[in-house]
Amino acid sequence: MLDLRQATIAPGQDAVIDVFTVMGGVVLRVPAEWTVDVQAVPLMGAIKDQRAQSPQTGTTAAPHLVVRGSIMMGGLTIE
Repeated sequence: MLDLRQATIAPGQDAVIDVFTVMGGVVLRVPAEWTVDVQAVPLMGAIKDQRAQSPQTGTTAAPHLVVRGSIMMGGLTIE
């Protein structure tokens, strides 16, 4: 698990996290106001975004997190 709820990204800036998992899972906890762009590829796995959708999501001034990598026979959950 990676808990980013206390982390800060300057508004309008990007942060990138590379993930790679085989037969396991990754949980990312991010602040509700962040925009998350998932570019990871699931191979016999799944990616779930379980965050409540807020009206601020998607604004250009919101901090932007890019998640990329591979998920093989496992899962990536964003909370």
